[in-house]
Amino acid sequence: MPWTIRIALIVGLVLVSVSAVGLWNARPQAEPPRPAVLRCGVLPGRPPEELKRRFLPLLAHMSKRAGVRCELVIPADYGELVSLYRRGEVDLAWFGALTFLQAQRHREAVPLVMRDVDAEFTTVFIVRPEHVDSNLAAMQGLRFGFGNRLSTSGHLMARHHLSRVHDIEDPETYFDGAHHHQTHDETAQHVRDGRIDVGAINALELEAMYRSGVLSPDEVMVLERSHPYVAYLWVAHADVPTALRSLLREALLELDPIDDEHKELLEAQQCRGFLPVHRHELKNMRSYAAIHDLLGDDA
Repeated sequence: MPWTIRIALIVGLVLVSVSAVGLWNARPQAEPPRPAVLRCGVLPGRPPEELKRRFLPLLAHMSKRAGVRCELVIPADYGELVSLYRRGEVDLAWFGALTFLQAQRHREAVPLVMRDVDAEFTTVFIVRPEHVDSNLAAMQGLRFGFGNRLSTSGHLMARHHLSRVHDIEDPETYFDGAHHHQTHDETAQHVRDGRIDVGAINALELEAMYRSGVLSPDEVMVLERSHPYVAYLWVAHADVPTALRSLLREALLELDPIDDEHKELLEAQQCRGFLPVHRHELKNMRSYAAIHDLLGDDA
């Protein structure tokens, strides 16, 4: 066989092989298997019994609608929830914006929904009555309390408000220290009991404490309120099957306060419904976290 024909045959075989490989690689990857159980982690911003009351009925609804058992996971602290998510030990997480940004640095996270109230959330700065006619800038040298270091409302947006509104760039030295508390309840109770003079907590939790009687509006009052921001969101791992993520999203989006059963679920969530949420809506939060060096060394 002439060498020109042999070369042509070899080239043809190579091209066919390359095309075959290309076609093989172009095939869509198979969806991950549907899990029997979804481990759903929530931020421990309130006492465990309160979190169970809020979330177990909601997870029961999600289980029924999505056809997969949803189990509640309550971590010891905010950082543990981020770690559990990174290690794949929770499949679905109720994050704040800051913990979401922390978690997705190591494991792809898919935002699903947020409550309607989370689209324009606020941080409140609370004081005892003797300080209510003052302002944060005038409280230099007094004792200040943040929430958890990974709390969006109790730390990130409180710190951002101090910087943006009052030019207080270093609260730790401007005030008499800046203590961090594990839960919003703890911060509020420290203000009430006089262990700190001003504390930063999320506005909804303050209202919930007023309603439950844990705090009285006569004991603890709002001094200032931050500008609105995107707060909490439900997030799924990218390895949760797409079809299952859609069912979970639909299960939350369908909740309607006109329905008596749904109304009870939504009241426990302190909202009137859920909205879709996308990564671009957290762009500002990423900027704020970066400004205050709260994304971590490897962001």
